Amino acid sequence: MLNYVGDLSQIAGIRLGEWTDGTERGLRVADVRTGSGLTFNMLLDRGMDIGPASYKGMPLAWVSPTGWSHPMYYNSQGIE
Repeated sequence: MLNYVGDLSQIAGIRLGEWTDGTERGLRVADVRTGSGLTFNMLLDRGMDIGPASYKGMPLAWVSPTGWSHPMYYNSQGIE
């Protein structure tokens, strides 16, 4: 494959990052891109949950109106 591209990150790869806005603030993520067109965010602080995902630009995941909240907002007591 290296005969066709200078760096494999042109085709696929993983990039680590952190979201910084709203209830997502501080949530660590891994942006994953495959060579087949599948891209998704792995939410590392949420048990490696799969977040936003798409295949060749077409969204695959439903996103709730609350978005992807950081686990620090979890309340084990609920609203009782």
